[in-house]
Amino acid sequence: MLHRVWRGLVWLDQAANWTLGWVLGGGRQPWGWTISDRLWLLRSQGRRVGIIGCRLLHVVDKDHCAKAIKGDA
Repeated sequence: MLHRVWRGLVWLDQAANWTLGWVLGGGRQPWGWTISDRLWLLRSQGRRVGIIGCRLLHVVDKDHCAKAIKGDA
């Protein structure tokens, strides 16, 4: 039972990340990419939302966007 709940929560998290990533202008990126991954992609394209988003995350966790994308490799 707990396993099903956990899988459901993981699915909701992935769906939220994918949906918010689309809203942020990341386009159709791979399922499971996080908001941090998408912000890194947008930043690398010089898009303001990515630059600002990664700067905000940097305040909480130094180089968060870079660490997030490396964690996916």
